[in-house]
Amino acid sequence: MIHRQGDEVIELNKPLQLGWGRFARVAIMFLLLAAGCIALDSGEDDIGPGIPMAISVVLMLAYQATGWRRMQRAHAIEPLSLSHLDRVMKVMIGPIIPAVIWIMVIIAPIPIYLVYFIINLR
Repeated sequence: MIHRQGDEVIELNKPLQLGWGRFARVAIMFLLLAAGCIALDSGEDDIGPGIPMAISVVLMLAYQATGWRRMQRAHAIEPLSLSHLDRVMKVMIGPIIPAVIWIMVIIAPIPIYLVYFIINLR
């Protein structure tokens, strides 16, 4: 199956490339973006607001790394491709209950950040 996007042709049946180098490139870009946002938000002598956000970013990358590993294992059994995106997403997310717990833990530091921000507005 072939999909055209402008001048680019995307082959949907082509197996996904799931090396750790590819994951690392995306993770590094995400970390740099998050670090820039945290640095812009916190002052030179006040890193308090950045700590909960940094924890959320690290936890999210840990969750994504476990999903990436699940995708590698599933890919070893039967190749994953973009033509079966529902299967790719199901493998990436994993079992529902642990996924919900992961998401709750990832989001938990954000209200702490908001409370800290509201307190320091005065």
